[in-house]
Amino acid sequence: MYWDLDAEIRYAFFSPQMNGHGILKTDDLITRFFRLSTQMCVDLCYRILAETPNTPTLVRTKCFHALDAFVRLIALLVKHSGDVSNTNTKINLLNKVSVITLLYILFQIGLKFISL
Repeated sequence: MYWDLDAEIRYAFFSPQMNGHGILKTDDLITRFFRLSTQMCVDLCYRILAETPNTPTLVRTKCFHALDAFVRLIALLVKHSGDVSNTNTKINLLNKVSVITLLYILFQIGLKFISL
């Protein structure tokens, strides 16, 4: 319950800013935003793994903050996309984000496989 109220307040703050910068204007810009955000999260986690000593709890905690913020952003954007009665827009956006994330993960797996 607390998270929902806090997240809604934050969404009300940054959503107009994202619209003002044109990030959510077109389908291509939304795709680019999610692709770059996914890349940034994955790159950050790889960097944390490389820099941090092998303490799983510390690595997990550091990666959690970036991934949690990204997942919250996705959830809020999906929740507030389109009309309340029209779920097609929400499903399409969630599908788009899922495909972008999956393709980038497959790309990273391909890079790891090639480097072996």
